[in-house]
Amino acid sequence: NRSPEEIYKKVSMSGRPLGQGGKEAFLARFAQREGLYRASAHLVIASQDTPRATAELVHRHWIALR
Repeated sequence: NRSPEEIYKKVSMSGRPLGQGGKEAFLARFAQREGLYRASAHLVIASQDTPRATAELVHRHWIALR
């Protein structure tokens, strides 16, 4: 669950339709779609300090949902 600004800054937008047209276009499209993203999500997890810690948190939640 990162801010759109952080996503744009840290994720490669190369080849991603949402990322085409620069930062302002990305932020506008993200704002338009955010409600759909949240409504479709089974789980929203706050990013942790490391990718491994985030993956472990996702795994724990996944196991709990089963």
